[in-house]
Amino acid sequence: MTLRVAIVHYHLNLGGVTKVIESAVASLTDSNIDVVVLSGEPYTGDKLDNVVVVEGLGYSINDSSNLTSKELKKRLIEGVCRGLGGLPDVWHVHNHSLGKNAKLLGAIIELIDEGHRFLFQIHDFAEDGRSANYKILLNEKYQNQKKYTELLYPVGQQCHYALLNSRDYKFLLDSGMDSNRLHLLHNPVVIPADSFHQSNKKIELRKFKRYFFYPVRGIRRKNLGEILLLSIFAKEGDCFVVSLEPENPVWKPVYDHWVKLANELSLPVIFNAVNDYDYSFSDWINNAYAIVTTSIAEGFGMAFLEPWLFSKPLVGRNITDITVDFEEASIDLSSLYSEIPIPLNFFEKNLLLNTFTKKIGAHFDAYNMNITDAELQHATHYFFNEGKVDFGRLDEELQEIVIRKLCSDTSLSNNLAINLYAKIPSMEIIRKNSTNLKNNFGNKNYGKKLKQIYIQIAAEEIGEISFLNANTVLNKFLNPAHINLLRI
Repeated sequence: MTLRVAIVHYHLNLGGVTKVIESAVASLTDSNIDVVVLSGEPYTGDKLDNVVVVEGLGYSINDSSNLTSKELKKRLIEGVCRGLGGLPDVWHVHNHSLGKNAKLLGAIIELIDEGHRFLFQIHDFAEDGRSANYKILLNEKYQNQKKYTELLYPVGQQCHYALLNSRDYKFLLDSGMDSNRLHLLHNPVVIPADSFHQSNKKIELRKFKRYFFYPVRGIRRKNLGEILLLSIFAKEGDCFVVSLEPENPVWKPVYDHWVKLANELSLPVIFNAVNDYDYSFSDWINNAYAIVTTSIAEGFGMAFLEPWLFSKPLVGRNITDITVDFEEASIDLSSLYSEIPIPLNFFEKNLLLNTFTKKIGAHFDAYNMNITDAELQHATHYFFNEGKVDFGRLDEELQEIVIRKLCSDTSLSNNLAINLYAKIPSMEIIRKNSTNLKNNFGNKNYGKKLKQIYIQIAAEEIGEISFLNANTVLNKFLNPAHINLLRI
């Protein structure tokens, strides 16, 4: 029997979710599953054959149209019937609860009420540092009755969830979700083609002989200030290269500030390299001394996996909430550090405490929540740990203070234990990690697991629907112990 599946996402622009959808469709090619991908925008890639554009499905945070959930539901059904010749056995929706399009959430509720079955695959949460998205869900109501935040997580036999990491899985499980309808579904890794490794073009970078490559767009959570910090400790002739500037104009001023500061202080950092130099992405990877990451927040954490497939060592910041799944799969990440402790005497008295108290209060307020004195004390305990604070928890202004102090007084660097060179993984570790990655996170395994989930959902009886308590889920992400000023 052939299963029919409708994969739904706001867009199919180049990026993480689109890559996951492309890999998912490829992994199901020989599995008796017919797939259509519904998108709010046209697809410009070449890996998906059956794509239907549904008007009104795209991002609509600032949308002033009068499109209703009922009309969007009708368009989704029309689109899926065009692509599959009939209704699907399973709707597979990506990031339904992110707050990018509240009307999509309303359309989903209507489809559930009509007896449809769903797999909700969550890559990002509005509760996780995206307060502007969450406010939209707080302020809009479904059919003028319930706030959309009350409808984010439908609970019922016909509603299943796929989470990218154990942290998110546990958050929903502890919030009351049935474990039988929760699935840990790690993203598949894409094995680079042989041609990727065959680039012999040598990169020339002015006076620099070697470079650490940070293959990201320079958005805020990628923590570019830490790249500047690490560059202070670079050996003579070495530099750090950031691949791309941000596309979103919201993040451009922050990015530009770091570019300006690096130039002012003559730090060995090159920005927007892929656009500004005549070299391909594979050239940059293949010529790199090592890949570096300083990110302080990830969904799945592909940055911790891909370097090994490129046969490159990885150094930089660990995000243990995310990488625990990789270490359980025998991926050796001992080359990464979990924090860079900065002595509190780097800052003026009370500056840190006042900044932290003000910003954490504003963060809770942005989610329409109040922080209690006990929660603030709890958060302060974690933020200021034994007379030090982790550099990665600081905001840009505080990070700049540290960077300027180190550049003006080199003796202060003796207070910091930063030595990326001592942690460069051996070729043996690189080869082992690459092998374990292919065995545990390859597309073949992904396809098998995804097919099993679809079969399980398609066999579910249609039951009554309830919803997780919105504040219960929100409080998981607002845990003061995990507050980071770069996410506020």
